[in-house]
Amino acid sequence: MRAVWRAVAVLIGVALVGKSSATSVWELNGASASAWAELGDAGFDVVKGSQWPGDRALVASAEETVEARSLLTNSSTARFSKSNFSAEVPSGYLSLDRIHAELYTIAEANPDIAQVVDLSELFADGATTAEGRRILGLKISDNVKVDEDEPNVLIVAAHHCREIVTPEVALGAVRLLLQPDHRDDVDNFQTWVIPVLNVDGYTYVFDQEPLWRKNRRVLPSGDIGVDLNRNYPMGWDAGCGGSTTPSSQTYRGPSAGSEVEVDLIVRMSRELRFERVMDFHSSGREVLAGYKCTPMPRELDDLIDKHATALAAAANYVVRLPSNEGEHQTDQIAYTTAFAYLAETATEFQPPHASALQEVARVMPLVSLFYSTRVPISGHVLDSVTGQPIEARIYRTTLEPKFSAGETRHSDARHGRFALWLPNGAWPLEFTADGYTRAQTTARIVDGETVDLEIRMTASVAVDQATAVTSE
Repeated sequence: MRAVWRAVAVLIGVALVGKSSATSVWELNGASASAWAELGDAGFDVVKGSQWPGDRALVASAEETVEARSLLTNSSTARFSKSNFSAEVPSGYLSLDRIHAELYTIAEANPDIAQVVDLSELFADGATTAEGRRILGLKISDNVKVDEDEPNVLIVAAHHCREIVTPEVALGAVRLLLQPDHRDDVDNFQTWVIPVLNVDGYTYVFDQEPLWRKNRRVLPSGDIGVDLNRNYPMGWDAGCGGSTTPSSQTYRGPSAGSEVEVDLIVRMSRELRFERVMDFHSSGREVLAGYKCTPMPRELDDLIDKHATALAAAANYVVRLPSNEGEHQTDQIAYTTAFAYLAETATEFQPPHASALQEVARVMPLVSLFYSTRVPISGHVLDSVTGQPIEARIYRTTLEPKFSAGETRHSDARHGRFALWLPNGAWPLEFTADGYTRAQTTARIVDGETVDLEIRMTASVAVDQATAVTSE
């Protein structure tokens, strides 16, 4: 879509300006809701905030501004005027160094259940970002220094670095887990919290440009940055994916998973096989559910929407579709877990800090429900002789023909653990692994219960029967 409008701009005789990573904030006086929706649907960077007329503004490079004007030529009488936006981060927010210091403070105060982890070292072979930074996180578990056989949970914030309210929400989730009434969540899960994924961009927001969105990698074109939340493999090249224009704030990158930050999340997810994922963004007070334009089996789509509706209600939010494919949570849905959501918190990227803390309190019931929702199927795939874990491919037999984007499920190599989010009913399942005979079973899901499966695989001709026990 964006490429089409670039061509239109040329055809109508508008001279496109040279490439630049510098952006401007534009107010569109007289723009209707449909005009703003048209810009958003075309992939432009529409931001929300009470400081602008109509509570919206357009953040665009010079080239994108020409494209936006061309797009609205025949459909809107909106007048573009540069905003007097104050380029200053509101007081009270934590810089990246202070956020990392807070993680160490929490770990030192809770050494048995909290540990700062260098995720770049653990999951990216020590690779650093474009500006040489490492990505840190906090692991929370009852035996935190041990890799336990427990479901893994991911909470991540600040894919988009200007959304500085989101690290506050992630830290709020950490403090919630440390409360006595959430001890079961500490005991029963291994939670990994990444308050700031886009560490280079976040630093740039505080030091230079508060509305910067992308990372800070210098591209071959001379432009700077990739939109990390358009760079994930699932749907990266879909028609509803991110922009193909390098100067765009929603540029999807030169290839799927090209960015160090995204590659870290992808590798971490494929290794830990998260049972549940929450990605905090801003703004809009929305929970994003499902895919944008890629077909999904109706049964799974309905289940994802059901849980999204419950999560949204817990924070008095609403539910909507993702903005594009190539987003983090859509990649998790495709390849890791169907219980993966993006929450657009607050009503602006950088509200006054006191308002941000109020938003944190508003979101915590959503976080509580995120943990307390019962997974329908949980289990292990093990060698029938040695009992060693097997990393098996899991086929949801009746759903597989309905997928179109290469969706998969696997047990993890560390413990053979897996989880499946499926609606009520009988679900035939198949398990395959190199050197082993295919195993089959049928799981019968009843609402509010968890089916525990132990799949024993063998290299012999006979196929071991899986055992299924329903836990009350």
